[in-house]
Amino acid sequence: YHPGEEPENIGPREEIEDMRAASEIKHVHIASHFMATVENATLESSGLHEDIIHRLRHPPQGQIPIEDADHRLSLELFLATRNASENVYHGVRDAIKHYYPDINLLSLAQVKGRLPILTGVQSVVNDMCINSCLAYTGPFKNDDRCIHCGEPRYDERRSSAAKRIPRQHFHTIPIGPTLQALRRNLESAQRFTYLREHMVHFLQERTHNPRHLPSVYDDFDTGSDFLSAIINQDVVPDDSVLMFSVDGAQLYRNKSSDCWIGIFMVLNFAPDIRFLKDSIFPAFTIPGPKAPVYYDSFLCPTMEHLSAIQKEGLQIYDAAQQKNILDRPYLAYAGADRMALALISGSAGHRAKYGCRSF
Repeated sequence: YHPGEEPENIGPREEIEDMRAASEIKHVHIASHFMATVENATLESSGLHEDIIHRLRHPPQGQIPIEDADHRLSLELFLATRNASENVYHGVRDAIKHYYPDINLLSLAQVKGRLPILTGVQSVVNDMCINSCLAYTGPFKNDDRCIHCGEPRYDERRSSAAKRIPRQHFHTIPIGPTLQALRRNLESAQRFTYLREHMVHFLQERTHNPRHLPSVYDDFDTGSDFLSAIINQDVVPDDSVLMFSVDGAQLYRNKSSDCWIGIFMVLNFAPDIRFLKDSIFPAFTIPGPKAPVYYDSFLCPTMEHLSAIQKEGLQIYDAAQQKNILDRPYLAYAGADRMALALISGSAGHRAKYGCRSF
């Protein structure tokens, strides 16, 4: 078929949603609530600080101003040792202070505290079950006990009527501030030109020949799915195009330490830099110790924020174009290995008696 000529979906969407909401299958019923949470998301519901939300709607321009030389050195020291242990940062900091006693270098905690203020990139913390069954988001947001294992949400010994202390939590890093920071910097903003130029060229060719298709299939942007999105204006040249992926990891060799990690990749970048370490951005981390049962509850904060900036539009200053643009980030793909894909797709998985094979 030709992109842009797909058949329309059959059946009213409202009827499908009513069927899901009325389903007696527990997981289907719960999934419908998470879908509604994502669909109705706003920036205010995403858990971000009001200053970060203001920045998302009023993007700063130019490089980050750091006037204090000691603070700038602290940040440069932090970036230089980011792949080392915390002791390395403290050791280098102490050595510098030994030879220059009057210097006012920040502690590691102070540097980390300043980064969200400088960059706008902030993690959102949500409570989760101590056994990793679920996160207290969406329909579980106000629950005091896990519906799967029955463990209480809060530490009963340390909590009081005035302050309840959760037993476990996980971090989500919303993608909006990261995209703003990337385009604010000239070097990283220029990386977005790869896909923009390809999309503009394709649209120009379509004006001369409405049935034009690429003659060389060398990247995802020449596939029929993405070309359909361009033709239908679901994605435009200024939009960020994202790939989301999840997987599990074992941090220690000789003891159980399973955790789960979600990441974003920016497909606007050229293929030779798209999958490098500096081009991969964390979305969330689930500390474990067990496999999540209700994976949607952990995905919810990530997708809720993405939905909000897709609907409202993300205000961005693009240093490469030297102007403000409206970015509606487009989620092109969600990927995982076979085991994790069953969790995020809602299929039965390879261990089921009648495993889902159609996906």
